Amino acid sequence: MIIDHAWIHEGFYYVFNSEFSVGFPYPLDDPDIKAYLAAHPEALVPEPVPEPPTPEALASQARALRDARLVANDRQIIIASRAQRTGDTAANVRLAALDAYAVALCDWPESEGFPDLSTIPVTPIIN
Repeated sequence: MIIDHAWIHEGFYYVFNSEFSVGFPYPLDDPDIKAYLAAHPEALVPEPVPEPPTPEALASQARALRDARLVANDRQIIIASRAQRTGDTAANVRLAALDAYAVALCDWPESEGFPDLSTIPVTPIIN
């Protein structure tokens, strides 16, 4: 076995070699891994810590979530519009709530707290 590098995470060795880009977990008491790492201590490296996302990346992720919610909301508007055309009077209330939600989603990127996902407008409960 040839190990390019390995690190310890949550009670396992995560072992990487040149053939695979995925780390395979092995128990810490695996005798083959322990023997290899004892003979090649340079292969055991600290677990990498990912860089925190940039503000631009957070904003992009938040906009993607907002866009997905707008698409889902548009589907509900189509359903409520059809119901309204067939005489469902409750559809007017649903449409008003869905329209207000769409406006809030569109305004969210300019609001205080963006891109904090805890500040995204709450989806209305439509019956």
